[in-house]
Amino acid sequence: MLRALALLVILAGGVAVAPTAALADVNDVTFRSLDVDDTLGRAADGTRALRVVETFVAEFPDHDQNRGMRRPLPETYNGQPLFPELISVTDETAQPRPAATDSDDGSFFITSAAPGYVHGAADLCLHVHDAERHVDVRRHRRR
Repeated sequence: MLRALALLVILAGGVAVAPTAALADVNDVTFRSLDVDDTLGRAADGTRALRVVETFVAEFPDHDQNRGMRRPLPETYNGQPLFPELISVTDETAQPRPAATDSDDGSFFITSAAPGYVHGAADLCLHVHDAERHVDVRRHRRR
């Protein structure tokens, strides 16, 4: 399952390299873990508020291949707009990491890239919340 998370589209460096058997593509990254904390509560105006914190521990290759991670999130759920908003991206020491967002074709992207290549284990903690509070908990009740 963690291998499937490699579809998160890991960022490549800006240097063109001739393909060799020793180099894999930028999606060839493994994840040691993924911890997700979803908190459903109320906003000041009484509407539902959802806050999502995702902590990824990625294992980047030892060779120069990746500068960070790009995380896609859906902009709609069951036909309702979500309007996700990035709060912050931090590392394993809770220090802020540079991040940018963009939207394309129904997805909201969070991109966090280092100035140089990333090697070995790296923790990325993404704090996101549903700004418009379109959360329907009735659809997820167990029967």
